[in-house]
Amino acid sequence: MSNPAQSCVLKRWIEVAAVRDIDEEEVLRIEVDKVVLALYKLDGKFYATEDRCRCGKANVSDGIIEEDRIWCPRCATGFCVRTGKTGGDDGRSLKRYPVMTHNDAVYVGLSVELPESRVVRSP
Repeated sequence: MSNPAQSCVLKRWIEVAAVRDIDEEEVLRIEVDKVVLALYKLDGKFYATEDRCRCGKANVSDGIIEEDRIWCPRCATGFCVRTGKTGGDDGRSLKRYPVMTHNDAVYVGLSVELPESRVVRSP
């Protein structure tokens, strides 16, 4: 039997903004490595989700934040900034990305998959 190709997934932290670039209860559209994100600041913490709404017709970064929700300007679906979920079981959650700050910069963690041929394993 042959083994299916295996890969290794690594997290790469990418600087996307300065802490001072985003105000409380604000959302910024960020594009990095062909990934479009919505970056939020809520209660002094930063969060990131995919930017495209699940309706496929609008970017949530064009929406309005009310309390802990970002509202799609097209379909009016509200997504929790912290979790990416709508609050229901409709499966319409936004993909979340890890965020960290360091030295007044905001970083988002993107997954990078290395093919088996690039993975070095110890014996």
